[in-house]
Amino acid sequence: MAFTRKTEEKAFGAGGAVQILLARVDSIAVGSVRQENAQVAIANEFEQIGAALKAQVDGDLGFSFMKDFRVTVDYQRNVLRLARASDNHDENSHDATTVPFTLASAEPLIVVQAVVNEQGPFQFALDTGAGRTVLTPELAERLNIGVTKEVKGAGVGGKVRLAGATVDSLSLSGATVRDHDVVVGAFIHTISAAVGTKLEGVVGHNFLNQFLLTIDYPQNRLTLAVPRKL
Repeated sequence: MAFTRKTEEKAFGAGGAVQILLARVDSIAVGSVRQENAQVAIANEFEQIGAALKAQVDGDLGFSFMKDFRVTVDYQRNVLRLARASDNHDENSHDATTVPFTLASAEPLIVVQAVVNEQGPFQFALDTGAGRTVLTPELAERLNIGVTKEVKGAGVGGKVRLAGATVDSLSLSGATVRDHDVVVGAFIHTISAAVGTKLEGVVGHNFLNQFLLTIDYPQNRLTLAVPRKL
């Protein structure tokens, strides 16, 4: 893959600031979907992320690639579907919940309204790459959520300090997971500052994998459907 180097910038992840190099590649393809002359960011973080995940990670598909698609993550079948807005097919069951979302003011991070322990709503980011749902320490204290033990965590930028906890429920527009394991971490403040939007938590994989998840970028909405049994 040929690429043309451009400028160096600073980006922010859970572990803090990292230097990235902006560049353009001739093309990026996922299955039959292809993007020509695509802008990418080159970073040195993927070896560390791969080590934490115990898997080889060579890159990260971002908003610039997915923004024109309806992206469905089928956790049961380990399948990712990318559909154009003009494609007319419904992957969701009648037990689906539609959740509107916005993008953070400075970065294209998905922001949703979440209800925790039947209180809120609170402003959360949605991150399919986060292993667990995360709360800020302030939100955990406000809701009287007691932490249990320290949990090891890592993200872009390095290691992060986390504490384990459990919430009675987490809901997005009625799609609810009960007795939900979460972590509490102050790193969300760093992300809030970087994206220009105050966040009080992150909806992570252990919530999202309970559903058939569709992120409809052109329509700015999520669909969370009860998955059909295999």
